[in-house]
Amino acid sequence: MRAAHGRGRGRRPPGAGCRRRRWAGSAVIVGHLDTRQGTAVFYRLSTLSPGQTITIERTDGSTATFLIDDIQNYPKTAFPTDHVYQTTGRPELRLITCAWPYDRTHGGYQDNTVIYAHLIEQRPQPAGPAEPEASTGGRRR
Repeated sequence: MRAAHGRGRGRRPPGAGCRRRRWAGSAVIVGHLDTRQGTAVFYRLSTLSPGQTITIERTDGSTATFLIDDIQNYPKTAFPTDHVYQTTGRPELRLITCAWPYDRTHGGYQDNTVIYAHLIEQRPQPAGPAEPEASTGGRRR
């Protein structure tokens, strides 16, 4: 399966195309910088810097907070797939998007930005409203 970041030049690790498959590498989120309609989800990614945090809200309402360790730009023709997807021995996150320069004659953005971050905190789903106590009909037990 081809990786979206490399226009066929990079490859995802085995099993990465499976929705529920787990592997020991880093969590990876790939998003667009912009589209023909305007800015996209990672438009402001370039404003982040090492030492800042990223908080991901999971579908169950829990959160995971990551500390940014490094930000690198790589030519799409030399994207370090093995390095980006490597097993690190700790929970890590990679955010990947397109980066300048933009060259329409060569297919658009020529580089990728990769943010490297590691997990520093997890918070469980917030508790919902307290369950109402069962009614005793006003009688004491």
